[in-house]
Amino acid sequence: GHIWKSSPNHRGVINVEAFVDFSFNFLMPEKIIKYDWIFFGRKYFLSFLAGFTDAEGSIFISSKNQATISWGNYNYQLLEKIRKKLNEMNIKTGNIICDYLKGYRGRDGYKRKADYHHFTCVQKESLHQLLYTMKLFLKHADKKKSLTRAINNIKNRNKLYGFNYRL
Repeated sequence: GHIWKSSPNHRGVINVEAFVDFSFNFLMPEKIIKYDWIFFGRKYFLSFLAGFTDAEGSIFISSKNQATISWGNYNYQLLEKIRKKLNEMNIKTGNIICDYLKGYRGRDGYKRKADYHHFTCVQKESLHQLLYTMKLFLKHADKKKSLTRAINNIKNRNKLYGFNYRL
């Protein structure tokens, strides 16, 4: 597909986007329904979630020194399915938040065609369980490194403040 490259911003950062062809049409909203089988089995879902996290997620330590995992996407329905499945697995997450970016043109010159949505998991027990489970499925080196930092953050906070859940 088409490649878009921005001019360097004030920090010298260049944004690059690669637009994909129709072999990726399974990601289109009208096709998502055909992939509901991903949400029926735990192993399928965790494999999918790890891939989605590699592509659309972020694992980081917040300004409050809390390990956090966040997912964002323009497809609200997909995020809602993910959030619902996590909650069924007793993984507590926050609500999905809309950033209302439709029509917004960033400094990079890119105009948003839709609103962007995201949600997070910060609750220590849930995050600990999720990170250990996803550890087996993540593929990107940067996400694996962030996952290790997040797990260490939780361990350190448990040492400092104690914990009241099963490992």
